Amino acid sequence: MSNFENMSLLSDKAKEGVSENRNEGLLEENDCSEDNDNKLTAVRKEDMVSDNELEIRFVRSGGPGGQNVNKVNTKAELHWVVDESKSFTDEEKEKIKEYFKNSMSQEGEIILRCSETRSALENQKRVVERLNEGIKKALQPNKPRIPTQPSNFEKAKRLEEKKKVSYKKQLRRKPFDYED
Repeated sequence: MSNFENMSLLSDKAKEGVSENRNEGLLEENDCSEDNDNKLTAVRKEDMVSDNELEIRFVRSGGPGGQNVNKVNTKAELHWVVDESKSFTDEEKEKIKEYFKNSMSQEGEIILRCSETRSALENQKRVVERLNEGIKKALQPNKPRIPTQPSNFEKAKRLEEKKKVSYKKQLRRKPFDYED
């Protein structure tokens, strides 16, 4: 296959915005410079979902930006099927689904998108971070509710006390004379 045919094949795949391999485009430790390597390793250690469960696609980003927006696929689109995950129990999966209910498709797939930067790798990193932060929030135990308003029993008890005090003060008054 010539270089020209290879380039046209690659450009066709780029136009579609879908990678042939599910893991293609995922950040690897050796993909980045020495300076960013430590940061990416730290992010990867915090990952709660393994990379082979995620599907990340790069699609065209919207909005202003000139010709570059129309040529380059920089918007990262993360797809994750929660029910197929082996990292979580059924109870944890239900909590995650409840948290991401507005980002779920009808097939039960969480879809998150990020087009905040002009870099595809940076958008990918941010969308994975957003997924991990959401999972952490979803799995945090709920705080017990602290009642802020008095109960009906407390209200009735307070009114009863007020009536007793009112009656006691009423007995202290002088009788009202109607003849004057």
